[in-house]
Amino acid sequence: PSVKQRQFWRADWFAGLLVVLAVLALHGTTDLFGTLERRFYDFASTSTTRQPSERIAVIAIDDQSIANLGRWPWPRDIHAKLIDQLAAAKAKTIVHTVFFTEPQVDRGLVFIRKMKSALGVSPEATATNEQLGQIISEAEIALDTDAVLAASLKSAGNVLLPAVFVFGEQQGKPDNPLPEYALKSALDDPSGFSLSMVRAQLPITAIGSAAAGVGHLFQDQDPVDGAVRSEPLLVNFYGKAVPSMALLAAAKSLNLSASDIRLNAGQSVQIGK
Repeated sequence: PSVKQRQFWRADWFAGLLVVLAVLALHGTTDLFGTLERRFYDFASTSTTRQPSERIAVIAIDDQSIANLGRWPWPRDIHAKLIDQLAAAKAKTIVHTVFFTEPQVDRGLVFIRKMKSALGVSPEATATNEQLGQIISEAEIALDTDAVLAASLKSAGNVLLPAVFVFGEQQGKPDNPLPEYALKSALDDPSGFSLSMVRAQLPITAIGSAAAGVGHLFQDQDPVDGAVRSEPLLVNFYGKAVPSMALLAAAKSLNLSASDIRLNAGQSVQIGK
């Protein structure tokens, strides 16, 4: 090559080096590329022409719902009625995202049970107040809304419930291992492939045991703007991988169970064959 060509190549190489250095400097000192990536992602996800499937219905608990049915949290017999209606409408899978991590005890239930106990002390009193005893038994059933909800869940047979997990590095053993009803939806993950969690809040036993499955609702919030753009398909709780609610719903809609979800460690999560 001639002298002019060599000079041109040197100038071109030097310009390319400056561009690379400028890009590295911007990447190291600013969040320019991350911001651009987030904006492009948000634009692409909101500008798509794809429409949600008509087979999916979202039943929102909004301001109008609360105005119609009363302040939140609702008694659990209201949730039971909703599930009964969805089951009667032949919903294939019901994904219920309300947390039932604590019992909901009506204050009147305690006194109803005391009255029931008092009537049961004397057989003569029970015989002479048979009608009163029946009314008290009906009141006990109506006020025990946890039992009402559990009965609806069991009757429907296709309701998935959420659990809450806290992200962190695992050490030793958990304070409380996953209960049997949650293990039915979990996979073995001894390699720790899925996201590590250290604490769990699960549905109470009476309700969780009646559900068709328990999945996580852990959301990966962007540290910059707090938006949720991704969700882990699995979270690891001391060697057990708990599927997300979305993954469980997808499997159940395909007539598959949690046992049909396979974890290919380091590679992928697979549903079915």
